[in-house]
Amino acid sequence: MTLVSKCHPPRPDKGHGMCNACYQKWYRANNLQKLREDGRNKHFKTKYGITADERDALLESQGNKCALCLDPLLRTGPRTHLDHCHTTNTVRGVLCNRCNWHMEKVDSDPTIIDHIKKYKERYANG
Repeated sequence: MTLVSKCHPPRPDKGHGMCNACYQKWYRANNLQKLREDGRNKHFKTKYGITADERDALLESQGNKCALCLDPLLRTGPRTHLDHCHTTNTVRGVLCNRCNWHMEKVDSDPTIIDHIKKYKERYANG
């Protein structure tokens, strides 16, 4: 015999006397931190093949600084990026937003560095 929910009596009880919709809303509200951590772990494992803890350890091994410019970085946030090779998916380090943007340009066209050097040499004297 199926139990009937207390919140919406025609619906079956999915837990704590609630229907499925109410239970999911309650569960999300009471487990928000766990769901965020699970989502973060799933993101890093799926996209980069490492756990969120491994990513945090990598950032800590860099002294909580960008691997290129050495600016301080926070553990999470929109200005922190996990740099990786797009061909092999090998993780290289944690970068700030600015350095990640530059690395994206270099990865897509490695000759850009030579172009920049030639440009600077052309205008080196003023």
